Amino acid sequence: MYCPQKNGNTPFFLSSSNNNQTYEKTYLAVYDVVHLPLYVAGKHYTVIVSLDGFRWDYPQMYDTPFFDRMAREGVKATMIPSFPSKTFPNHYTIATGLVPDHHGIVANTFWDPQRQELYKMNNLKTRNDASYYGGEPIWITAQKQGIKTGNIYWVGSDISVKGQHPTYYHVYDQKPRLTQTERVAEALRMLKLPEEERPQLVMIYFEDSDTYGHTYSPHSKETRRCVEELDALMKYLWEGLQSLLSERTST
Repeated sequence: MYCPQKNGNTPFFLSSSNNNQTYEKTYLAVYDVVHLPLYVAGKHYTVIVSLDGFRWDYPQMYDTPFFDRMAREGVKATMIPSFPSKTFPNHYTIATGLVPDHHGIVANTFWDPQRQELYKMNNLKTRNDASYYGGEPIWITAQKQGIKTGNIYWVGSDISVKGQHPTYYHVYDQKPRLTQTERVAEALRMLKLPEEERPQLVMIYFEDSDTYGHTYSPHSKETRRCVEELDALMKYLWEGLQSLLSERTST
């Protein structure tokens, strides 16, 4: 997780752990929460990034100079994922602040005895059924306070939870899906919108590290390439945010 220091832009790097014992394998992402300490007319902007299935030790295994810099110059910490440490329950937990048995998405696939129905994240009928999604995602909470939000593929963001979506969002199942690089470009585009249209909260989801780790194994050359490309992509995002900060503080 990449979070702000008070009154600063120091990176905070959070990886999965279990009671101070770091998981050797984790299906939960390293969550990079990038805080853009930008104040324009008293407004505060935050970008949250999830790299799904990004093992805590990938920066030790592979060449990741930007992640290394994040840990060196910012703060590196660990997190305890919700059980089960799967994509859908944990992403929706981060969005709502509720553990899975309180928000309803208790696994990627689960049997609902009341409905007599199998929920599956890759079944559009159940995945897009808003009645499965309890709690209140952070984008709804923000919008209740008059804050615009932007969301690129975070779990639940393209579903009408409580009859609402983020101000700007993308449908995950709509093809062609944005590439990893296009997602960063889209986030930066949102943050360049005129002030009255600009989201103050932007959330971005990346699945490649999870896909490659499961498909080729964490120790494969394919996963190495994926991890190192994501490191470069996060540097591109960070530099883009810093460029926006420089532009706005100089005007």
